[in-house]
Amino acid sequence: MNNISGKTKICMVIGDPVKHSLSPKMHNLAYKALGIDDEFVFVASQVKSEDLSDFIKGVKAMNIQGIACTIPHKRGIIKYLDSVDEVAQKIGSVNTVVNSAGLLKGYNTDWLGIINPLEKITSLKSKTVALIGAGGTARAAAYGVTKKGAKLTIYNRSLKKGEKLAKEFGGEALSLQNLEKIKDADIIFNATPLGMHPNENKTPIPKELIRKNQIVFDAVYTPSETKLLRDAKSAGAQIISGTEMFIEQGATQFKLFTGKVVPVDVMKKIFLKHSQSFCLPILKEGKEEILKIIKDNIHDFEYFEVWLDYIKDLDEFFIKNLINEFKDKLIIVFRRKNLETMKLSFEKRVKIIYLLENSGSLLDLDIISQKKELSLIRKKGVKISTIVSYHNYHQTPNDRKLKEIIDTIKEYKPSILKIATKCNSSKDALQLLRLLLMVKEKNMKCIVLGMGEFGIITRIFGSLWGNELTFTPKNKFESSAPGQLTKNQLETIFGIL
Repeated sequence: MNNISGKTKICMVIGDPVKHSLSPKMHNLAYKALGIDDEFVFVASQVKSEDLSDFIKGVKAMNIQGIACTIPHKRGIIKYLDSVDEVAQKIGSVNTVVNSAGLLKGYNTDWLGIINPLEKITSLKSKTVALIGAGGTARAAAYGVTKKGAKLTIYNRSLKKGEKLAKEFGGEALSLQNLEKIKDADIIFNATPLGMHPNENKTPIPKELIRKNQIVFDAVYTPSETKLLRDAKSAGAQIISGTEMFIEQGATQFKLFTGKVVPVDVMKKIFLKHSQSFCLPILKEGKEEILKIIKDNIHDFEYFEVWLDYIKDLDEFFIKNLINEFKDKLIIVFRRKNLETMKLSFEKRVKIIYLLENSGSLLDLDIISQKKELSLIRKKGVKISTIVSYHNYHQTPNDRKLKEIIDTIKEYKPSILKIATKCNSSKDALQLLRLLLMVKEKNMKCIVLGMGEFGIITRIFGSLWGNELTFTPKNKFESSAPGQLTKNQLETIFGIL
């Protein structure tokens, strides 16, 4: 971001919602990898359908270089463009717009993002494809699979819309009441947003309809492993994540925006290396120092864990300022008496809890040492996002005890469940990784990690296997728990893996 100047060209993704999009991260990292981050920058903008006309005027007035379109604009944007590529015209959906001297041309790279991952594992000729949905992504899928010789069946909530799509590309359309027939398909492709953040526990298909010899492909990429894919995996089916589609179409999009080629495997490596949610622990006394640390690292970390008991002359004004400025990037922590002496009185902690209400910031509370705070939140119905956690700085309890702890945590209805225990052996670490997979199977947001040298492996594979975030300091002297790896160390390891 430091290389941006008046000459830097702007590209952006638009949608409603758009906050979940990882396009800015992927494209900006690719710019940096190719040494062109002074020439291009990629941002996101939430644009409502009724504002699309005004947005397009702004694109031309500001000479925006390129636009990536996501839900719900892939079809609506077409009427505002000066021209549309032949393939995108056939598909009837645009996900990429290039500004050339004030003339806007639309393209579709989604279909390649769908076909390329499929053809890596199977031929599409004569395969039966069950397509769920009839929107912009579904149109790209319908075009791609029929072009490659597959037989298409479309399942959609609106049968009329599904029939129209089937008529355009060939195939048949069925209503969702006939979804049971999906079990006869060779390939299932979900082109609906069901399962996307924040509705991670939803799926378009009942688990019992998935068979082990099927390929199940979900266009949703946040989270990378949706409930549909988890169900398919447990049924023994072969799965393709929306991340594959996202990266494949993004590589083609990248070339259209910049004129430069970034190989798909390079784009994938860049994306996977940097797609983890990192949290920077902050245990500092100075209020100004804390604000500066967050502002200086705002683009490098998804979360900031601020330990309030360490702050000198802590006051309500500072806490309000912190919450208002950083909102859902903030995790607030009170000292835990099983680790060190608490500084803030219970009364002060209660005031802070109410300041956090409806803020979007997370409060991490331990079920043993901070039970009073948790009970107050539940009893008073305080609307606050919580990480309800269990910490054991001496050992990792046995499986039975850990399951009991998880059941206790669930009673408090946390936003995220957290287990952090000391690993005294590699056996302890493997036990925690098994626990993580078990919790993820139950569709719970969680953080399961081990402390100490033996726990390091849980911080690596925990991040890759579904932990909501990874606690990682900028250097080894600023860790908040034993065994934390620095961000650079983790990114190097993820790049190798």
